Amino acid sequence: MYLLDFYNISRDPWEVQNYLKTFFSSLMQFKYLIEKFVKSHEERLLVSNRSKQAFFETSSKLIKTSLFKIGDNTGTTQAPTLPPSSGDGFPGSNFKHGIAFDGVFNDNYYKKYDYISIWINSPWADDSSNTNFNPYWHGEMVKKCKQFGKIPLFYAYVIAFEARAKFGFQDCDVHPTNNLCHNGANFIRNNRALLVSRYAHQASEIASALGERNAQCIFVIEPDLWQYYGDQTQSGGPLTGEYMRALFDDFGKEIRKQLPNAKISWDLSAWIGYDGMTKWWSYFKTSSYIDFVHTSGGQGRAGSAEYKPGELKWSDFSRITGKRIIADCGYGVGGGLSDNCGAWDLNNKKARMADGVVALTGAQGASQQEPNLDRLPLP
Repeated sequence: MYLLDFYNISRDPWEVQNYLKTFFSSLMQFKYLIEKFVKSHEERLLVSNRSKQAFFETSSKLIKTSLFKIGDNTGTTQAPTLPPSSGDGFPGSNFKHGIAFDGVFNDNYYKKYDYISIWINSPWADDSSNTNFNPYWHGEMVKKCKQFGKIPLFYAYVIAFEARAKFGFQDCDVHPTNNLCHNGANFIRNNRALLVSRYAHQASEIASALGERNAQCIFVIEPDLWQYYGDQTQSGGPLTGEYMRALFDDFGKEIRKQLPNAKISWDLSAWIGYDGMTKWWSYFKTSSYIDFVHTSGGQGRAGSAEYKPGELKWSDFSRITGKRIIADCGYGVGGGLSDNCGAWDLNNKKARMADGVVALTGAQGASQQEPNLDRLPLP
């Protein structure tokens, strides 16, 4: 049924991605139910150790060779652990490489990278009003991090996903009017308490999945945050900088209540100019909930001093904020695939490191062109 549905659904990238997440989640639920059934009925079924082992190996192979190429976890004898905590959120003093938890990647990819990323609060494909933590999607990502000792990084696109789930609002570059540049500020005004509670929910569930409140993890908060403050087309007017700072800090508080060692990153808006960025940052510079700054949208140019033509320079980000930068690549408008990760070759990476970039998160496009993965010492 899922394969038939796949060929009938829209080719909107987010819809396809949600479909894939649902399919993956269904596989995980199926595996869980089989394991629970066999365990609860073991004596009645008289399953020998040898036949039971063969049964689970066969199940793992079937799921492993599915659309998602899930890695086989059999043979693990030690309890999975996460990397030890460090002062800057990333262990060690070398450039870090991340990869998205996504159906196009398998265990061979995850093993090569330093951290694994995932977007949280996304609506479930089989229930578009449900934005809860999905144990069969987000939970599986956490298991991968623990299995391979990788850092979990969470893209918290909570405002946008919650607005999409409640009212169908789209990203500003996806729909001309029914979008967050027109309706986002009012949505926040009318649902502020709900949004803070969504951060509390996600952080609590992640802490439970990690199994350790003091675990190391990173939250990349609210890509496109500026639009609720700076876009003058907002119905009812944009929100003030003071309002946005208070909201951001409330998000950070909920995260740190559940995960005291979590590192938090603030979203950059390269198109607003040097003075615009300086003023926007002035509202946040004294926040105790910002450890990094990050790009979003996946389209920054690795081979250029400018993030994009005519926009701020990479060095401006670190010069204005005094923070180190988590860059991204491999996706574009509406989450669609991009092959630009390959531009992060050795020389371009060195140049961007000199501008303050300390990590690069590769999305789906990294499956077509991988970035250079040399773990260079940070300047």
